[in-house]
Amino acid sequence: MLIWIFWIGFLRAHAFYTEETKQFYGDDSNVQNSESKSQPAFNVDTFYNVIAQDGADPWVYKHTDGWYYSTKTTGGDVRIWRSRTFTSMDAGESLIVWRSPNSGAACRAVWAPELHFVQSRWYIYFAATTCDDRNENHRMFVIENTNADPFIGTFTWKGQITDATNKWAIDGTVLQHPSGQLYFIWSGWEGNVDERQILYIAQMSNPWTISSARVEIARPIYNWETNHFPYINEGPQVTIRNNVISLVYSASGSWTN
Repeated sequence: MLIWIFWIGFLRAHAFYTEETKQFYGDDSNVQNSESKSQPAFNVDTFYNVIAQDGADPWVYKHTDGWYYSTKTTGGDVRIWRSRTFTSMDAGESLIVWRSPNSGAACRAVWAPELHFVQSRWYIYFAATTCDDRNENHRMFVIENTNADPFIGTFTWKGQITDATNKWAIDGTVLQHPSGQLYFIWSGWEGNVDERQILYIAQMSNPWTISSARVEIARPIYNWETNHFPYINEGPQVTIRNNVISLVYSASGSWTN
């Protein structure tokens, strides 16, 4: 809309100069030169994000139905958005699909929800902590919707998703291997102290259950991963292209340069 308004305004100004003040500026080429000189300088310090105005940990998925689905951290609930275009998601339809309870292991600090379509059902994976809001109690959880449309039906509680160590875990995502095998990838602590966040992978027996020991796949060791303590690898994301599986992730704290 802003682009169209700009062009309408430009055409009207052009008509004004060519019809009403032609005697001063001569032909159209002179008019255009005069207009370009009189335009105010663009403020390069002004930036409008057409995708989203706020929200940490954004996640976007384009489904086979043509909709762009998105989620982001809101803190106390899980919400989904959808729109027909990538740049209109923030203004699209939204729905709160789960609210944190006042008790239990998933009570506060709901982080980084991801919406996945796995085995013909919708799943949202997110991190949350206990009601005392202690970061060391963050774990990963899953909710499920069996309806083909995630805006219809109900997301039901499937519970915590964890390996046998049950250590601190956030930013969980799912790798759907072309063979059909599911893998869960997340950022976790090696022990019980916040010294470094390591990326782990484990097999899944179904979309809400880890069925193998965790395996370390990335540890922060490079300068760009260790410029602030604790050292961080997080936000893993999977891409599959031309039968090549790649993993991208975020390194060092978001509060560092």
